Amino acid sequence: MWIVEGRVELRPEGDPESTSRYHFHGTRFAGQHGLRIAQFRTYGFTFSGLAPHTEWDVFPEAMRLWASYVDVAKPAYASRVALRYINAIDFHTQGDLARLFTVPPQLPADAPAQKLFGFLVRTTSYDEQTKVFVHSTQASERVTSDESRTIVLDIDVYREADYKIPSDLTSMQTSFQCLREIKNATFFASITEETARRYE
Repeated sequence: MWIVEGRVELRPEGDPESTSRYHFHGTRFAGQHGLRIAQFRTYGFTFSGLAPHTEWDVFPEAMRLWASYVDVAKPAYASRVALRYINAIDFHTQGDLARLFTVPPQLPADAPAQKLFGFLVRTTSYDEQTKVFVHSTQASERVTSDESRTIVLDIDVYREADYKIPSDLTSMQTSFQCLREIKNATFFASITEETARRYE
């Protein structure tokens, strides 16, 4: 993976001058069928598990690859651990978003345009007890048919701390378990019982 930086300098006289630079950013590996993706970057490690999968079955593989990253890159510490779950929920446009979310996006009652065509709602919250931040996003994505579209519920939870490597590996794993619990609580607090039945 590479980062490309471009610069254009405009001058009062003469032609504009442009320059570009390439920076090595890291290496990306994809597993069989492309459902497991690991990014070994110059400033961090990311592991992604794409559907179909059970909720937590990718974690052991992520920790195994993290150990490989530590062995090669030899980072002194990790400053942030995070979990992010992007849920795609099918929704019929003739339905009511209140049947989908406990706190659905809505229009002002006195607004002249009352047909909700699209939305993007993002909140950021903080749990003082666990020192965990939560970004929660509701967004209308693609229209799959005249009467159906995909709604995204994106939950990103993270904790900032200085984890010494490798001595704080156990603490990191404990943090991930905490993040998972908060993510689950946020997810089920965000959806209605009708929506939750889809995940049983």
